[in-house]
Amino acid sequence: MQPTCHQLASILAEIQKLKVDFEVALSADDLDGARLIQQELENKVTNFHETCWLFPELPLEKLEEQYISQVQTLTRFGLLEILPSGEQVAKGIDDKLYNVPTLKQIVRELQSRPELRQKMKQGFTRLQITPFAIPLYKLTKALSKAILMHHKEGKLFATKFNQDDPDEALIPLELNEQAPLEYWLGYENSDVSGKLKYFPKNLDPKKHGGKTKAKFLRGKASFPGFLVTLVEPGQNIPDRDEGKTLNGRKQLEAMVSARGFLQTLLTDSQYRNERGITPEEWLVRFLVHLEETDQIIDDRASHGKNCFNLAGFFPEHGCVSEGYWSRRQQEAMLDYGDVAVYTTDSGTRSVVDL
Repeated sequence: MQPTCHQLASILAEIQKLKVDFEVALSADDLDGARLIQQELENKVTNFHETCWLFPELPLEKLEEQYISQVQTLTRFGLLEILPSGEQVAKGIDDKLYNVPTLKQIVRELQSRPELRQKMKQGFTRLQITPFAIPLYKLTKALSKAILMHHKEGKLFATKFNQDDPDEALIPLELNEQAPLEYWLGYENSDVSGKLKYFPKNLDPKKHGGKTKAKFLRGKASFPGFLVTLVEPGQNIPDRDEGKTLNGRKQLEAMVSARGFLQTLLTDSQYRNERGITPEEWLVRFLVHLEETDQIIDDRASHGKNCFNLAGFFPEHGCVSEGYWSRRQQEAMLDYGDVAVYTTDSGTRSVVDL
């Protein structure tokens, strides 16, 4: 039930009073009192955000469920560390410790950006938390470990066509246990050395406008060290002419080059506030989906496509990051793709940053 104007006014009045009390405590050098008031103030603000939740497409309880599931998965596979203080952190390539965004922080950020309601109406109704600061190789090792573990437990399946259909049969997959995840050698230490450029504006080796991971980490961010995004929940990239249109936005369809996809995201207004994904985000998406459903993603021999990871560019080689599952080689592939060439299997994903 939506709160009444009187209820909202009452909550706001309590918040305003606590702000005054906080200033009074500070001016009197009552630091202990100020800390207690600050905690109460933060709780009141969080309560206000929850009371006035703006996004019915992503209910708060669903957001919390997604948050808890992902943090547990990232922790279980060693991508997050727990300090003696109980804080959860990610150790970056710069050796800095980055605090895991809290659910309260994510809720606060969402509530401060009501324009994101439009993207949720267009299908971006799932949270994804990616520890971007950590070395890329840690993510590849984590996913490789997870794939092998699922296979040994008899729980490695192809992606379902419809995740909501309980009657759709799961198809077991064979696995090359010696290499559950294969990656192109160009990825070796590329995020640390700076050879891999992130968030390019152009897939031109000389005028890409991308950043190294180190430079990105030095910049300002809502969630330092992490990429917190909204994603589409569907795991199968649509074929050409099969994308659905939601609230004025048509899903990105296959059979387009990486350069064409990037141009579309940058210039077509229906994709405003979207960007391509990084290799790290592809790996985390794969890992989380595998843990939650026992299914892989981007199975190009079935319902899936190759996924151009447009936010990962190798200027030295003139290619973009690409991920998929290979049934022929029986393994996940973190590969590279030509920026100008496409096939019927060429697809991509986009996300919305918080």
